[in-house]
Amino acid sequence: MSFNSKYEQFEEALTGEYEGIGEDLLQTIKMCLEQTGFSEACEAGPSDEPNREGKTQKLTGYNLFYKENNPILKEQKLKGRGALMKEMGRRWTALSKAEKEEWKAKAEQSPAVPIKSKSKKGKKALTGWNLYYGEKATAMKTDPSVPKGNHMKEISVMWKGLTKDQQKIYKDKAAAMA
Repeated sequence: MSFNSKYEQFEEALTGEYEGIGEDLLQTIKMCLEQTGFSEACEAGPSDEPNREGKTQKLTGYNLFYKENNPILKEQKLKGRGALMKEMGRRWTALSKAEKEEWKAKAEQSPAVPIKSKSKKGKKALTGWNLYYGEKATAMKTDPSVPKGNHMKEISVMWKGLTKDQQKIYKDKAAAMA
């Protein structure tokens, strides 16, 4: 199916779902899709990404080192995953070449493990802020008085300047779409 016919279906679904969506926003969406190569992806057909289900992979020396040392480092109660990974990397780097070769040899002797499929998280629901931003950003793109890098900041200030009742209108629209 061609990009244009796919986009027309998308546009119909979008305008049916979100009443009052502006023509400017629709044109911006189409332009962004074209600029990011989405049109070529539509023409190419379904994704060639391999099905990972049931596949296995051999572990590396570092993988085994990580598996063995992870519980030890967790006991040290390092703050956050980043700190744990940094310490793990520091320890791996501190190993001698001979020690790393031992881990590599262990890995070659170990059985292959199943590859975990990438989880697909659900899409987050729109918020009142999202709707307000979408509406204002479209208008701001045509306003040369606002520098491109300041759109988010300007719209944020405008949002904070709304009364609770004005914000509630957008929040209610978002809730109705959920």
